[in-house]
Amino acid sequence: MDKYSSRRVIREAVNLGSDYATQIFRGFVDSFLNPPSATLDQWRLVKLEMLENGYFEEEFSERRAEFSRQGLAQDELSTHYGFLAAASEELVDLTLREGLKVRFCPINSLGYCISGVHLCVHGDVCLQEAALETGDDGEQIVLVAFKFMFGRTRRVTPVTPKDMAIIAPSPGFNCHIPDVRPGRTDSLSDQYLRSLAYLYEFENSFYHPVPRPRQCSPLAALYLRRRRGSGVPPKPPQFLPTAGRFPSAAVTASLASSLSSRQPSIPSMPPPGVMMSMSGLISAASSQAQTAAVMSQQPMLRLAPDVAS
Repeated sequence: MDKYSSRRVIREAVNLGSDYATQIFRGFVDSFLNPPSATLDQWRLVKLEMLENGYFEEEFSERRAEFSRQGLAQDELSTHYGFLAAASEELVDLTLREGLKVRFCPINSLGYCISGVHLCVHGDVCLQEAALETGDDGEQIVLVAFKFMFGRTRRVTPVTPKDMAIIAPSPGFNCHIPDVRPGRTDSLSDQYLRSLAYLYEFENSFYHPVPRPRQCSPLAALYLRRRRGSGVPPKPPQFLPTAGRFPSAAVTASLASSLSSRQPSIPSMPPPGVMMSMSGLISAASSQAQTAAVMSQQPMLRLAPDVAS
């Protein structure tokens, strides 16, 4: 077999009645936190695209084999669905070609964005948060569905942008999850914050984060359109605790400007268990010009205390 054929890249629309589309949509609905009718009465699936990158599939299998050799439990090796909303077709293409990579963005709730990636594990929460963010423009939302493994997880207390804090990736773990589970009676912002998973991977014993954790791979793009008569949500508040979408250039620029105008503090010593990861944060920042420009204008954000697993 030609080495490139095993690393094929495919993005194509599939029949909504096909087994593939049925399986993906069932996984989407099964991930819901709230009653399915709350979402399906408002939204309908109008298109589904297969996203397949053979190279990512190979690395996903390699990572699972590594987890197995490390003695991880079966539930830590299980495959789950995760979601993010894409603001443009270009971002869907970028995700297919490059995977879900660390990048400077507003989502730092469970870990620093340039050291790992965030996914929302409840598809309905991700959809509703994205619709709220777009307001009157949210007639159609594109969700990118991923498959991922938790690996070894550590529970941490989520932070919001107003905390001006970050959480470093924890050595010996592969994922951060919130210390409080989401509930159906929570506000949408709390549901989203508590539905996130933060995935990361270190490339060596010096705890340098890799650009793309191998335990995550894109699966499909779901195009969901608001049903007529279902109503349009009000415009969101000016500042949401997190964003349920890939960051746009405007959002990134706005965040960078906001951060550079503040003076956060940093403790003289980071909390126990994260000292080694500081070099990873600095290394990751230096590899991204946009982030480096921001960091040169301000002190390093302080590390947030996390919760023991």
